[in-house]
Amino acid sequence: MRTQRRIWWSVMGMFTAIWLVAVPAKLEIVAGLAFAAMIGWWFMGGFCSRIIGATIVSSIRCHGCGLEIPAVTQWRIGSYTDHRARHFLWATNPMDGARLGHMDCPQCSCTIVL
Repeated sequence: MRTQRRIWWSVMGMFTAIWLVAVPAKLEIVAGLAFAAMIGWWFMGGFCSRIIGATIVSSIRCHGCGLEIPAVTQWRIGSYTDHRARHFLWATNPMDGARLGHMDCPQCSCTIVL
């Protein structure tokens, strides 16, 4: 979830910066497009940032022991264990809609915030 939020806020910040530069410079078309992109990203950005994150992140590294865990595996979310291998950004619990926000390292039991 932290990876998705970083991507979402980075893109939203970029659109906002473009809008803030275009408004005082009297670039109405650029300001209008940037504002439309901000509105579109507000509603569709969560889905798009998951796609971007899934293509960028291929493994997760434990900060305690340095173990690399593949990003695509069968994840356990609460009491639910996924029935197929998925990327951690796409894993959800079908009972309550919860997403994978953290996991424990299988080697050193350190919590890895995703």
